[in-house]
Amino acid sequence: MSALKLVLGEGDVRRFVIPEAVPSRLAFIEDLVRHNLDQSRLPVPAQSPVFFLKWRDDEDELITLSTDEEIADALVASDGKVLKLFVHVNQGPDELMEVTSELDVRGLAPECGFVTASVI
Repeated sequence: MSALKLVLGEGDVRRFVIPEAVPSRLAFIEDLVRHNLDQSRLPVPAQSPVFFLKWRDDEDELITLSTDEEIADALVASDGKVLKLFVHVNQGPDELMEVTSELDVRGLAPECGFVTASVI
């Protein structure tokens, strides 16, 4: 069995155990999120996907999880400790713009295809 914590929002952290016999760890975790997430945080109408799962790796980067293999890798990397997963709710195109505007592309060569832009 593997233990994990789901961070569902500000101050809302839940701890669960993933049984070894589940056919899909990803589906099991997604069901836990759907059952425990405050439904008022979900966008209306619901978009697909409604939420993303992420974990913080040993280089302090948030890594998106979307397959059973990625979850298995995250569990191995947690080295027997409780794996903490962060639930990010998709709020639509405005959220994507907000995240995109935080990207720092200074110092990249022009051939990388990035342009400098100001967000007003």
